[in-house]
Amino acid sequence: MLALVRPLARALHWAGAVALASMMFLTVADVVLRSFRQPIVGTYELVGFLGALAIGFSLPQTSLDRGQVLMDFLARHLRPGPGRVLQVLTRAVGVGLFAVLAWNLAAMGFDLRASGDVTPLLNLPLWLLAFAIALACALEGLVLAATAAVRTEEET
Repeated sequence: MLALVRPLARALHWAGAVALASMMFLTVADVVLRSFRQPIVGTYELVGFLGALAIGFSLPQTSLDRGQVLMDFLARHLRPGPGRVLQVLTRAVGVGLFAVLAWNLAAMGFDLRASGDVTPLLNLPLWLLAFAIALACALEGLVLAATAAVRTEEET
């Protein structure tokens, strides 16, 4: 399963990097153009969208790279057996959490699509963002499950 999620996480990671770079360039361009009294219309909405994509899309690859902050002060004092149990338990909770998030974001996306909700200025459909972040959360759950299985097998 890890071989399946790794390329998907990498693709989302690069999409998140593009969103982050776009957010930076858009903000700089807007600041420069504001000095000429020609601001970019909808910058606030676009930066909000891009920020959500940058954060959401970076989660799966960050988990694969073990780049998140680990609170291992408790696990470091446990023997290997209970430490593994704690790791598997926390991964299972993470999988459940991201499954619930993905499910609810997808449901929200369907509701937003049915209601036709859009952003106030640029009329960007909000359901696209909900579905994109739901996809990222679903992939994060798969990454957590795959890495828990692989790390548990490696330790035994």
